Amino acid sequence: MKSFSLELLPQETLYSYVVRSRLLSGVPSSRDFLQEMLGTAHCQLYSNFPSYIPQVALETRLAADWLIDNHTLFPYFASFLSPEVEKRSRKTLLSGQAKELHSRLSIVANRLPQACEHKFCPECVNRDLKEFGVAYWHTCHQLPYTQVCPEHYLWLVSMPMKRRLLSLPSQLLQNKVPRTKIPKKVLLFAKLSNELCSQKLIALEQSRVLECYLTALQFKGLCTHAGSIHQKAWLNHITAFWKETLPCKLSDALFNSRAEMNYPRCIVYQPYAQHHPIKHILVIGQLYGSLNKFLSCYKDKSYKFVQVDTVKPKLKPRVPHSKVQRLLKQLYDGSSLRQAAKSAGVSVGFAKSIALQNGVEIDRRAQRLFGYERKQILDQLRKGLKTNEVALAMQCSIGAVEQLLTQFPAIKILRKKLMFYNKRYRHRKAILSYLAQHNLATRGEVITHVGPAYSWCYKNDKSWLYENLSTEIPRNRRYRRR
Repeated sequence: MKSFSLELLPQETLYSYVVRSRLLSGVPSSRDFLQEMLGTAHCQLYSNFPSYIPQVALETRLAADWLIDNHTLFPYFASFLSPEVEKRSRKTLLSGQAKELHSRLSIVANRLPQACEHKFCPECVNRDLKEFGVAYWHTCHQLPYTQVCPEHYLWLVSMPMKRRLLSLPSQLLQNKVPRTKIPKKVLLFAKLSNELCSQKLIALEQSRVLECYLTALQFKGLCTHAGSIHQKAWLNHITAFWKETLPCKLSDALFNSRAEMNYPRCIVYQPYAQHHPIKHILVIGQLYGSLNKFLSCYKDKSYKFVQVDTVKPKLKPRVPHSKVQRLLKQLYDGSSLRQAAKSAGVSVGFAKSIALQNGVEIDRRAQRLFGYERKQILDQLRKGLKTNEVALAMQCSIGAVEQLLTQFPAIKILRKKLMFYNKRYRHRKAILSYLAQHNLATRGEVITHVGPAYSWCYKNDKSWLYENLSTEIPRNRRYRRR
């Protein structure tokens, strides 16, 4: 390979380095130049994850790891990755095989559109021309959806990205750089993005990040002591904070009717998923206002979210136990039902139910439901029939059936089990019927056609569901273009 002996400039993207090498190489065509320098004329030059890092490392005689950390956007995307995923992704970049990184880092799954443009700052162009004699592409300007130069606080100028065209920013000095007022939230977004990339916050502990988010949410009244967030309120807060200042494409992708069902709650309820850095940036900006405040909370272990009421308190009985004991004592002593109920401070109907549950003989007035009728009602209730169906069959009121049911708690427990088994049978049958007709159906197709049955089994019968569904598609085979 021919050596072009160019020095890599501060914060220069690797794409910019290749373009400058092409312009100074003297090779007549870009295809021949790329073939000679990179070994192939058909690689994607402008990418967040370049596949030609080994070639540039050999050309510049710099460590490939150093190039990744200082001249690519990998630190920006790796900030909230787990150590294992970050290590595998870096190894992939070092080997020059970066085709599947968009899928591995879930950039495709996050459904945020990628901007197809180069960006430069006019003031940075003037400085580069004076210091180095050439204007080049800076990594901090290429951060996703950044609109402002984080150093000079000027609007960035965009140029359309063309796959085959090797281009640089304007090489003309601009004497009068227009300065217009920039919204504070736009500046905040650019500052957070730049700090996230420059500070190289790789492999943050996800559980600690979640604690910091929950602590801030609780302080703002958007989270309970048990860690349950007020989803609608948080969505309204973060929408009001960011929506008017974000680019239209990004705002629509995050806050449209479909996306708002998932974001921002997914940050808390799916903490170990690989979310796009922008989603974390918006949360940090809304909750903390700066990355330094977030990192201070992250490093200070005294700021730790503690679940105060993680165990649900037991429901208080409708009638205190002391009243029930007083009622039973009165009944055992021979008091009438009304006298015992008055003494215990409960209703006559409740006193009657307690007496029958504990086998206390009471004098009851003649009523329509005789002994054999009550036996028939109990038999039907044991079979799991609804109370309105039993009342219709026995030609009595629903209240009379429910009053009889309260006297036998064991039957109530049996009915709950029967209802569960009947519902499980119905949902299993729906899934098996669909799979019998579509034996090659994926899990997504099952969710589309028998979604209610799938959701119920996922919550209550997961082991059976996974035994009967098709196997999960391996991650390395997802989102791959054919």
